[in-house]
Amino acid sequence: MVPDILSQEEIDALLAALETGEVKIEEETKKQDVKIYDFRRPDKLSKDQLRTIQMIFENFTRSAVTGLSGYLRTAIEINLVSVDQVTYQEYIRSLTEPTFMVIEDVSESANIILEMSLPLVFIIIDKLLGGPGKPISNLRGLTTLEEKLMQRIVDIINSSLSEAWQPVANWNFQAVRLEYSPSFVQLVPPSDITAVTTMEVKMQEMTGIMTVAIPYVVLEPYVQKLSAQMWFTSIRKIKRDKKKVLNTIKDVMFDVAAVIGETDIPINDLLLLEVGDVIILDRKVNEPIDVEVEGHKLYKAIPGTVGRTRAVKVVSYREDKSIEESMRELGLDINTLDILAEESEETKDTGEEEKEGGKE
Repeated sequence: MVPDILSQEEIDALLAALETGEVKIEEETKKQDVKIYDFRRPDKLSKDQLRTIQMIFENFTRSAVTGLSGYLRTAIEINLVSVDQVTYQEYIRSLTEPTFMVIEDVSESANIILEMSLPLVFIIIDKLLGGPGKPISNLRGLTTLEEKLMQRIVDIINSSLSEAWQPVANWNFQAVRLEYSPSFVQLVPPSDITAVTTMEVKMQEMTGIMTVAIPYVVLEPYVQKLSAQMWFTSIRKIKRDKKKVLNTIKDVMFDVAAVIGETDIPINDLLLLEVGDVIILDRKVNEPIDVEVEGHKLYKAIPGTVGRTRAVKVVSYREDKSIEESMRELGLDINTLDILAEESEETKDTGEEEKEGGKE
């Protein structure tokens, strides 16, 4: 089929229309997906390594939410926003001033930065002091008392960071000093690449930002382990090692005592105490009693009997401390308890299956 060919009259009419502007020339431009690459600052971390760091911090957020929510007794949400590699100078310039900056030791002569926006910090402090968790209008540095209050929060975050990084680096995050002016903190040269993880923290209908900056020089000895495959392998190995340890300690006996009540009496009355004297305790007849584990009050219970033996029925967990805090007092962490609980459930399920099989 022969294509249509314009006649000379049609060509002249088209040219005339172009000259008068009746017909517009539309230039089709191709959009090019161009990424600027700075040869003076080549990327140090691959996409796979950045994804591994992202997975590490996803684990961190879950652990930190559990610890902080229990300690502050309020709902907290931590969402991972981004994991980027930028120069140290770019990171410092991105921070507001003043801000809450904790210089952390992770290993010998290796420092990182934990940073939290001050509005978020003052919400936490107000909550710790018994308030509703209100921000302040005039941002400032913390007083000595406020710094002491935040130390416990930093300790909880550091515990979660150490745990999250364990599969890759056996780091022990410890606070070294506190700074409020980013420009005064010079961990590495300005042009050094730094892995920056940004997180959004939601609390009391308020939102704040928390960042963790790890210079590449600190990460460099572990970059080979920053692959998804090696990370998952390390996670499985750690779980196996934990189960081995748990198999050796899960039958350890704990001393459990039910405390009917307590009271204080003058030493003079104590010296005059005789058989038959009555001591009035600080607990009412129908009030639950304390159950202590290795001297630590963990439960509330109602006393009673089972056959001819005295017993207690646990009715609640103690209110003044979270489960995580009480377990730490006993030298256990919540992850250890989770593994023990999983094993107990597996044992229970196996036993029920065997019973069902026997019935058949």
